[in-house]
Amino acid sequence: MVDERKIIKSFVTKGKVKIGLKETKKAISNGSAKIVIIANNCLEYENVKKLASRKKIPVYAYNGTGLDLGYVCGKPFNISTFAVIEANASDITNLLKGK
Repeated sequence: MVDERKIIKSFVTKGKVKIGLKETKKAISNGSAKIVIIANNCLEYENVKKLASRKKIPVYAYNGTGLDLGYVCGKPFNISTFAVIEANASDITNLLKGK
């Protein structure tokens, strides 16, 4: 079983990410996002998903709120979505297989 929390935290601590809706949309638009992580209560969930699918960027739906996602990322605030710019490719593959 894949430990999604551990993989998500490694994206933030060891990789390069763009946190927040505005930054995530920008990373999707310019094609720099490798994967998009989105909380289940993100108000723009469907919009972000459509933008990412147009660019063929995988989306991982985190089964928790933005507050939960912020906690997993080690941040003291709500994170509705973030784009992974640089990460270990095997972590991305493992995360997507686990869903």
